[in-house]
Amino acid sequence: MMHKIIKNVKFLKKNLVEQHKLSKIIMPLSIINAILFEGKVLVGVFLPSFMLRIASGIYTIEQSVIFAVSITAAIPLLSLLQNIVNRKINNEQEKLFNIRIGRFDAQLHGLSLETAESNECLEFEEEALMGVYQTQNVVFEIFSVLLGRIITIITTSIIFINVHFMLVVFVVLTLLVIFALDEKAVKVEQLHNKAISKKRHIRGYISEIMFSIDYGAEERLYNIKDFLISKYNNNEKNIRALENKRSFSKMKYQASLAFINALQTIGIYGFAIWQFSLDNIQLYDFLIYISAALMMSGAIRQVFNSYTTLSTMALYYEATERYMALPVCGSLDGHDPMPTHITDIIFENVSFTYPNQISPAVDNLSFRFSGNDIVAIVGENGAGKSTIIKLLLRLYKIDSGRILLNGKSIYSYDWIEYCRFFASAFQDYNMYALTLKENLLFGHVGTNTEMFLEQIGMLNKINNLPNKLETPYTHEFSSDGILFSGGEEQRFIIARALCKESSCVLTMDEPTASLDPLAERNMNHLTYEVRKDKLTLFVSHRFSTTRFCTKIIVLDNGKLIESGTHNELMAANGLYAKMYNMQIAYYQHEDKQI
Repeated sequence: MMHKIIKNVKFLKKNLVEQHKLSKIIMPLSIINAILFEGKVLVGVFLPSFMLRIASGIYTIEQSVIFAVSITAAIPLLSLLQNIVNRKINNEQEKLFNIRIGRFDAQLHGLSLETAESNECLEFEEEALMGVYQTQNVVFEIFSVLLGRIITIITTSIIFINVHFMLVVFVVLTLLVIFALDEKAVKVEQLHNKAISKKRHIRGYISEIMFSIDYGAEERLYNIKDFLISKYNNNEKNIRALENKRSFSKMKYQASLAFINALQTIGIYGFAIWQFSLDNIQLYDFLIYISAALMMSGAIRQVFNSYTTLSTMALYYEATERYMALPVCGSLDGHDPMPTHITDIIFENVSFTYPNQISPAVDNLSFRFSGNDIVAIVGENGAGKSTIIKLLLRLYKIDSGRILLNGKSIYSYDWIEYCRFFASAFQDYNMYALTLKENLLFGHVGTNTEMFLEQIGMLNKINNLPNKLETPYTHEFSSDGILFSGGEEQRFIIARALCKESSCVLTMDEPTASLDPLAERNMNHLTYEVRKDKLTLFVSHRFSTTRFCTKIIVLDNGKLIESGTHNELMAANGLYAKMYNMQIAYYQHEDKQI
């Protein structure tokens, strides 16, 4: 118990310091809100007694008028002030939440793919996000709710001390029982929520497949609609079963709570009636003690509730802290500035195995690229071609060996500068529901945008649109949006990479897979002409790229088999020559068939 209290105090301290740094006014606003709220409550406690005193003729007419006017003015004034303060608090809380959710999003997208795809990360990502939502009201909970209820407890205790301290003892004892029930209920609910959270994660994934147009073709061709609906329904049954268990636990808790609350109310009224029968209190004071007793009970209960709420926040905050502490790309690496140009990139005995895999994706690779090489990386599916690109881009961290850029480990360079150094076009690219210009530049300035669009054969199409580059892509937010064909999208993605003018290295990981071989050859040759003074890496299954490359490396099952120019590798008559001749023979056969 003490360990838990200490942990909760540490959580509160961290949160309060963090939120105070982000907003200097939310704490004083919450204190003012507590005082205003308790002022309204205390007026409500004494109002029935004063009304009875007026009716009994204890006060003069003048006193009664003054009292009536004061109360009439006080209650709406307090309510108005509280509404104003609450609006300001809500605005500050929204501002704080936006900052914190922004930080969470930055952390999510800052994680390396290796970390983000790990089971450990995926398991508590949703719980960590829940922590951002759950802990945004911690200042309000402490300084509005908790502080306000403490004020109430102190005020009502002063009232009861004049009658009998046993009433306070009775109220506290019954509330301790309620508190114990609350503690148990929170633990049980959290276990249920954790189980439900995993099932909801599955629901989200299946829903994404069912309702995303990206999966539409396969869903229709393979007629997997019924299969997906069945998976979805089975998962929903599991969710409902878990939610029913949670509801049954809540029902048992609420029944026990209702019984204790009824017992407490009977005890309070019984005690007040007993004191009245002994002439220890007057009739008009009887109402004060009843209201005060119920107020004290409610206030202590809310104090316990606040403790439980803050304990729950602490658990969620722990998950959020754990997630936010995961190392983002570059955080564990060096911060050396990038050079202005590339001399060479060297792989020395590099090995890497993907998480949850047994066989290495690349195994003891060693090769060198010079700063103006045009390199083709070829091999069968699963040979490790794309892995080389991902390791070079630091999307994954190598298991052993070294990757050197200008003689220094790639991990010694500042991550942000390193990213600016590379432009990449992937096969699994993304187009966003933004304008074409935003899709192309992502808010950066592009000086040769039209030139690159013309070179990849997209400028005329875009210029013929009414809004040209300001045309929205997709119909997500606008009926005027445009959709490209697969080949047009891939051309556009290549233009996106070319427009990143700060880069010194271009990586092309099969972005032209949707183009026919001749179009792919022309596109790759165009890229070569545009980038021939800079290091460019092509990954492709087809060999329309390789003839004009200055270097070709051939992979098989993650190992380097051959390297050299096209002519050198054809003369060696090894794996490259075999794959090249098979592909040429295939296309010649197709031509004869046509």
